[in-house]
Amino acid sequence: MATVSLNSVFDMIKYGSDKKCLIEEAQRALILNFDKDKYDSIKVTLPCVTYSFLFNGYRNSKSIIKPTGIIAIDMDGDTKCPDEDILYASYKTLSNKGRHCLVKVEGLTQNNFRYNYELISEKLGINADLNAAKVTQPFIIPFDSSIYINNDSEIWKANEIKKTHIIPEKKEKVIGNGVGQSEKKRFTNLNDIIAHIDFDGEAIYDNGEKFGVASIFIPRHGIREGYRNTILIAIGYQFRALNPTSSYYDIYNLLQDINKKHSKPPVTKKELKKLVNSIMKTESDDLKLTLNERKRFVFNPDYDLTRKERQSLVMTAINKDKARKSFEEIRAALDEWEFLKHGKITQKKLAMVAGKNIKTIKKYYSKFKDKIKSLNKSYKEKTKPP
Repeated sequence: MATVSLNSVFDMIKYGSDKKCLIEEAQRALILNFDKDKYDSIKVTLPCVTYSFLFNGYRNSKSIIKPTGIIAIDMDGDTKCPDEDILYASYKTLSNKGRHCLVKVEGLTQNNFRYNYELISEKLGINADLNAAKVTQPFIIPFDSSIYINNDSEIWKANEIKKTHIIPEKKEKVIGNGVGQSEKKRFTNLNDIIAHIDFDGEAIYDNGEKFGVASIFIPRHGIREGYRNTILIAIGYQFRALNPTSSYYDIYNLLQDINKKHSKPPVTKKELKKLVNSIMKTESDDLKLTLNERKRFVFNPDYDLTRKERQSLVMTAINKDKARKSFEEIRAALDEWEFLKHGKITQKKLAMVAGKNIKTIKKYYSKFKDKIKSLNKSYKEKTKPP
C-alpha cells in the first residue's frame, strides 16, 4: 500500500489512469449487458484509495497514523452533484449510479468519524451509504472527466460525541430507580436485546420491522381509582418476570413506592399486601414477560445522543429505507415488464405499472435510463418486420 497525493488521485480520475480501458469495459458490462459478475471481476483489479486517514503498512484501525483532513461520502442512487459550500470534490462512481463526495474536515478522529459522516451527509442533502462509513473504507478510482473540485470549499469542524452509557427514552414514565436491594434489578429487557445487536460502529440499528420489548411503565397521568389494582398487579408481575429471583419484599417495596407517588388515591397497605400475595402465587418457571412496547430502531449505548439527534437518525434511516424500496419496486416493474400489454417503456407507463407517483419515477429515472433504453431497443428489434 502506497501513499499518493490527492492531486494525483484527482488527475487519475479526470484524465484516466492506465486502467481506463478496464474501467470502460466494466461499465459496459454493468450498464449495457447487465453482466454483474464480469463487472465485479474487473472491479477487484482496479486501484483504490482511502481518503480520511494515513496508515502504517496495512489498512486497519490499529495502524492509523493520522487523519488527512478529508472525509469521503459514498452517495447512493443519484449522480447529481450536491450544491453546498462545504463540498470540496465530487465525481461519479465506477458504476455511474452514484457519486463520491469529499469534504475538508478539521478535528476528525476514529471515534467521531461515523457521526460526522452522517452529519455531513445530511448537510449535503444526499442519500449516503452508511455501510461505507468506515475509517478503512477503500474507494475505487474511476474515470470522470467532469470531476468537480472547489479548492476554496469551507472546512467542516468535526462534532464530538461523548461515549457514555445511556438509558433509552420511553414514551411513558419508566421506573428506573433501585428499590433498596443490593442486587441490581431490571426494569426493561431492552439492554438484553441490545447486547445481541452488532451496531458495527453505527449510532442506530434499524431492525426493519418492529419487535416487542418488555418494560415497566407508569401511566403518564397517574393511576386513577378503578384501575389501581389492575395496573399495580401488572407492574408487579412484569417486575417479577424481569427479575425472577425477586422476593415478596422486593415487590412490596416497589409497589408501595409507586402507590404513594402515583395512585389517586393510594390503596391501603392491607389491599397492597393482597396484590403482592397474588403476584407471588405464580411459580417462577411460569412467569412470562409482557411485550408492552414496540420498537424498530435501537440506539447504540456507546453514543450520548440528544433527542434531536435521535430523531434525525431515525428520519435518515426511514428515508433511506423508503428510497431503497422505491428503487426495488421500480426495478421489479422493469424486470417484469410486459411489452405486449404495456408497449414501449415510458415514464408515465412505468409510474402506472410500478404504482408510483410520476415525480418519484422522474427522481429515479436516471438510474434506469440506460436499462430502459436497452429494453426498448431490444423489443423494437424483436418486433421489427423481416
